[in-house]
Amino acid sequence: MSRRRRRRTSAWLVFAVAIIAAAGAYLAHSGPARSSAGSAQNATPAAPQAAPAAAGSWQLIQEPAAGLAGIQQLITGAQRSIDMTMYELQDTQTVDELTAAAQRGVKVRVILDAAYNGKQANADAYAQLQRGGVAVKWGPADTIVHQKTITADAGQAGAVSAIGTGNLQQQYYARTLDAWVLDRDQAQVSAIEATFTSDWAAMPAQLGQTAAAEGLLWSPGAESAVAAVVSQATSRVQFSSEELSDRTVIEALEARARAGVACQVLMTEQGEYDDALQQLQAAGCSVRAYPDSSRDLYVHEKQVIVDGRELLIGSQNASRASLGYDRELSVLVTSSSAASVVDGAENAYASAFNGAPAFK
Repeated sequence: MSRRRRRRTSAWLVFAVAIIAAAGAYLAHSGPARSSAGSAQNATPAAPQAAPAAAGSWQLIQEPAAGLAGIQQLITGAQRSIDMTMYELQDTQTVDELTAAAQRGVKVRVILDAAYNGKQANADAYAQLQRGGVAVKWGPADTIVHQKTITADAGQAGAVSAIGTGNLQQQYYARTLDAWVLDRDQAQVSAIEATFTSDWAAMPAQLGQTAAAEGLLWSPGAESAVAAVVSQATSRVQFSSEELSDRTVIEALEARARAGVACQVLMTEQGEYDDALQQLQAAGCSVRAYPDSSRDLYVHEKQVIVDGRELLIGSQNASRASLGYDRELSVLVTSSSAASVVDGAENAYASAFNGAPAFK
């Protein structure tokens, strides 16, 4: 089992037991936001539309090279408010910066994942935040809150949201492929803040309602949209994820490869995904995977790059749980409005892909 997926695996074991015991019981606890998911198998795939915003609305922070300075500056520079949703928060410096912000008069609210052993993973951060005057809530006990966002000064000129692929865990920064997108598109920032506000009101009982904005892709209910982004590729598709078990996404990648599209898949080795990787390799995808070792780069970044002109990036793994049931968020940007972001992500992907061994 991957050193990052201990709770995700536990979630699926509980989910499987629930299905056997009472069909649909897991979904019944998902709250009103689950109604947006629909039936992924019967849905007509529709790719999300990127926001028609001016260049400069988005900025890429590419890990591990960039470090966390950009995220720290977002927190330390906030003037009025900070709203964070985080799957795992174990970075003591970030916790210190959040409490310092609260103590200087910034309204700070934090939602932390609680599902399965989430309370144990986030217990220290939760306690320290409370002691430091930060308003903090647990997510639902039966729904994974895997989203990684930080919004500073919502409702003010210059408000910004950071949308991440990685968690705030100091022990993993140096050797993990992850990224953040600093989002200054005000329609998107407003939707992220509205969703946070809805989640804040509904938790810990359940998820709230998501707020729509062009270019944002929320889970639950993202499976067909992610597959549709893949299906738009006409020349090349570059894919990375920590997980690869969603059949709709796998089949979309396979179909692109069989249609002659150059397909690249990058992951860290995990035996449970070998069959999927072999299927994609047989279809013509070039598949590379780093060993799951503390000495090697760990592929945690969740992204799809299409034809070098579209980038879907965020917290959504290519698994049924991540796309269908969890609280997740990704953003779609294009080279026409965010060329530096798309190019930066593609360059980082190429470097990581070229350094990885071929999957065998």
